[in-house]
Amino acid sequence: MNIKKWNARLSLLTVVLFLIHEGYHLYAYTAMYHNPTLTKVTGYALAAALGLHVILSIMSVFVLHDAKMVA
Repeated sequence: MNIKKWNARLSLLTVVLFLIHEGYHLYAYTAMYHNPTLTKVTGYALAAALGLHVILSIMSVFVLHDAKMVA
């Protein structure tokens, strides 16, 4: 059950990181200013959080057999 809670928190973090990443792209497009380092940092952080979220989801369903239990 603890993994499901951490996975839910991680999914919210992933959404926030996605909004930050896309918000910067929108700013860069409208302001005609592009910083490749900032783009890579936000992209890598988003990819890492999303990868960890996928791994925890797989563990929750297949390893812990927690697919049908909802708390």
